[in-house]
Amino acid sequence: MGEFADSYIRKINKIFNVDSDIYTVIDLYTLFKNNKLSNVEFHISDIKNINLDPHPSKKGHKEIAAAIIDALNKNHAPDIPKITNAKSTAKNKISVKFSCSAKKSGYEIKFSTSKNGKYRLLATVSKDKVNIKSSKLKTGQKYYIQARCYNNINGVKYYSAYSKPSKIEIK
Repeated sequence: MGEFADSYIRKINKIFNVDSDIYTVIDLYTLFKNNKLSNVEFHISDIKNINLDPHPSKKGHKEIAAAIIDALNKNHAPDIPKITNAKSTAKNKISVKFSCSAKKSGYEIKFSTSKNGKYRLLATVSKDKVNIKSSKLKTGQKYYIQARCYNNINGVKYYSAYSKPSKIEIK
């Protein structure tokens, strides 16, 4: 049965081979064929335990989910932003300017007291230049900030990776 269906699957895949504005193409066929992700179990020496179920196994479902998430992020997540200007303008206040691809809904900004330390969320903003006042920012303290862009599409947020850290000392 697999060989019979195989020819039809290849024909359908040739028709839908390029992403468009209304759908994203994910090649599950090759993923399944190469990784044996179905429930089919057939060993001639163990005739009692034959399983001809062509549906995905648990591992198959995990691989499908990972492939969908990767494809959606690839097609909908913005580019990694750059922090083009970051400075402290007053007590507990910073001014940050970003650059990101035109296709974005906003930014998430996080901060840490060390470059490779644990970062915490500072703010979520929608503009490319913002002033943030927060009691989390202490006078005289040096901080590292990072930002990531996101697109909000039908209630789902697709995130870029975080920017390189920028150093700020609070006035």
